[in-house]
Amino acid sequence: MSLSLASIVTAFLAARSTLAPEIMPLEYQGEQVYRTSHALIIADSTPPQGEVAFGNSAKAIAKALGETCGFPKGNIAILTGPTATVANVRIELAKLKDPMRVSRQDRVLVVVATHGLVKEKVGYFQLFGTANNLIPMKEVADAVLTKEGIPAKHVLMLADSCHSGSMTSVDATVGGDQGASLSDKFKRPFRGIWAAASASGRSYSDDSSQSTQMISAIVSCLGKDDTYPLNVAQACDVLYRAKDYIPVTRASLSQGTYVFALKPGKLVEQADERARQERLEKDRQAAEALSYKSSQEVLEAENALDDADKGKSPKAWGEAQDKYAIALIGLATGNRTKNLNKALDALNQAMTVFTESTYPDQWALAMHKVGAIYNYLPTGDRQANIQKAIQSFRAALRVLTEKTHPEDWASSMNNLAVSYRNLQVGDREANVRQAIDTYNAVLRVRSEKSDPQAYAGTMNNLANCYRQLRTGDIAANNKKAIECYEQAIRVSSASNDPIDWATTMMNFGVALRLMRDDNWDANIKKSVKCLQNVVEVLSEKTQPELWSTAMGNLGDSYGELTTGDPDSNLKKSIECYQSALRVDTEKAYPDLYGAWMLGLGTSYRELKTGDRAANLKLSGEAIENSLRVRPADLPQDRIEALLEFAKTLYAQKDKARAKAILEECITLAKKIGDKDSIDEATEALKKGSKSSSI
Repeated sequence: MSLSLASIVTAFLAARSTLAPEIMPLEYQGEQVYRTSHALIIADSTPPQGEVAFGNSAKAIAKALGETCGFPKGNIAILTGPTATVANVRIELAKLKDPMRVSRQDRVLVVVATHGLVKEKVGYFQLFGTANNLIPMKEVADAVLTKEGIPAKHVLMLADSCHSGSMTSVDATVGGDQGASLSDKFKRPFRGIWAAASASGRSYSDDSSQSTQMISAIVSCLGKDDTYPLNVAQACDVLYRAKDYIPVTRASLSQGTYVFALKPGKLVEQADERARQERLEKDRQAAEALSYKSSQEVLEAENALDDADKGKSPKAWGEAQDKYAIALIGLATGNRTKNLNKALDALNQAMTVFTESTYPDQWALAMHKVGAIYNYLPTGDRQANIQKAIQSFRAALRVLTEKTHPEDWASSMNNLAVSYRNLQVGDREANVRQAIDTYNAVLRVRSEKSDPQAYAGTMNNLANCYRQLRTGDIAANNKKAIECYEQAIRVSSASNDPIDWATTMMNFGVALRLMRDDNWDANIKKSVKCLQNVVEVLSEKTQPELWSTAMGNLGDSYGELTTGDPDSNLKKSIECYQSALRVDTEKAYPDLYGAWMLGLGTSYRELKTGDRAANLKLSGEAIENSLRVRPADLPQDRIEALLEFAKTLYAQKDKARAKAILEECITLAKKIGDKDSIDEATEALKKGSKSSSI
């Protein structure tokens, strides 16, 4: 009787399923780090060649792997007693080498607890039965260490045998790159051997229930008692503690990560927290060093200015004023606004000597600095300051031409584009398009080949402009932005220039969040990951403005994350906004303050757990704070906040006030021809008249 195609396929799948490994994916901080886990435990437990302690070791380590470390039971192969033969060991090693069973996303642990011996300078593991049942130690080690061996991402061998130290070439190295987070280390391949090379096969006592010293120590460190209570433990941490109980150890553990204990559903982050605290301490020390250096530079500039005499040497006096301004701009302590205003005064003094006609180059460079200060002055009339910055850069560009001063021209043009991008008075869309044209001009000088770092920065800024365009094909503009960000990221790195890299990655994350296409769910998840990476690199102490902006944007992305628990995501969003607002206060950064307050209010409104009335109250207060810094002369921003405020008011069943807010929104939207907002507010009014919430 012939078999149908369906029955053939069914039979094949049934046969294939017997070969497939048992799967228990493991996640860390929301990301899958191991597809599954495998272990091979080899122990000669039959006297007189073997030891009872070896058999106990096999049972103890298998139990710890399953209960503490999340190894699927069906993926733990144990060869002990009569099954511990050379033939069976080779069969199991062949299974681990099979890429159909073990993927490059798996972890593998090989444990050998036997006697060992050396014959003709070759080390052997001594297996069940007679002294001739030997397998070369190098054969097992090659399966662990070589490219032709086990294909898993992380592979570790624990060798508890005499002479097994001969497989390793260096003393135990613990720590390596401890400053990196576990999240980073998970991505790196790792191969290592830890060997207890002398008489550790003997148990602690004559009690036959005891396992070997090595396995007893490791199992204890994996959480059997309080020696090592972490659920997330790097191999180098565990083995470093365990080695205190082992007579002789040699190992090739260095610069790598093998995560021993990783229990699904009960992950703790002590290891990353430890690394985070170390980074914070380094950041604190760096901030102190930067503060001291910048303060010393200001002091030296002040002394030089005191010594300068305008009457005797006007040029030297003007140079002293210029250097004093530069030192003040870089000052890391004190009142930022006060420092920048003092720098402006110094530059204006310098330009009484360095006029456009007498010292054109010095004058133009001073005007450039004046423009840069107005671009980033945290207080005063923000839009008036930006207009002053534009005037200053345009003046400087009368002297700093592309032909005569290409690098300075590119720098001033780049800053001019920043000003246009941030200018909200007049035709905002025209301002952004002017910024795009200016950045494209800058790229004539700042090419990837001639100046990759500056090129990356300009591409990042150009992407920001495309993202800001409100007219035309929005999806196409955002796609251009993402392409520019990808170009910038391609030529930059977190290690070479962490600030530029973080800025670009942050903007890339925002662009992904705004990319409303069929892949939006995946884009939001990727956006969260990008922004999490940025926050890890930055420090609130040393880069407060950039850090707070990244935190606020991470709050936006968490607020729109569609995977996972919605309320958990919203709570993370709220925490991010609250962190950002520690830096972005209403006085210091009103624009960002308004954005984060609006996001905070929206997240509180959508939060379903906790005290609903209290959440809605917090929502209304936050959005009102946002409206306070979003006046009618910034209509688009105010309209956005008004629409969200109306939703909160309806949720609070305050229909009368919600109606008044929506009417204001419609009036404002009509003035600027914002049809989408008019339609949204009108629809909200209709729904609000029929129900208590929208």
